[in-house]
Amino acid sequence: MRSGFGLWMVLAVLLASGCATAVDMDTLNSRVDDNTRRIESLERAQEQMTMASGPGQRLESLEGEVQALRKQMADNQWTLSEMNEKVESFQAFMGEVQQFMIQYRKRGGEVDKALEQISTRLEADIRSLADKLRQMLDSESGN
Repeated sequence: MRSGFGLWMVLAVLLASGCATAVDMDTLNSRVDDNTRRIESLERAQEQMTMASGPGQRLESLEGEVQALRKQMADNQWTLSEMNEKVESFQAFMGEVQQFMIQYRKRGGEVDKALEQISTRLEADIRSLADKLRQMLDSESGN
């Protein structure tokens, strides 16, 4: 059950990150499930063959298939653990990106406030200069 949850967690993160398609993850999950069922089936068949004194050659064939499936399953688990490591690495990277975005937004707000203050000061200076210019023009026209 626990490995199934981990596989679904990997699937969800990879889908969100775009690293793997849903088809890729479904295929891998399906292969793992199929291999597990085949191993269980072959092990049951092997037990039955051992109990019923069947031909030794068929038993050896089944043992070979079981070993091949176990190797394939181990390979799939290794691939899954690699994917988990990549997902963990990606999650750490996303955490860093989120921290950067928080800082960026904070600085953006500070810049917006500073620009607003500058704009207010400029407007006040322009009004003051316009008033002074009017006063100068009024005083010259009054002379």
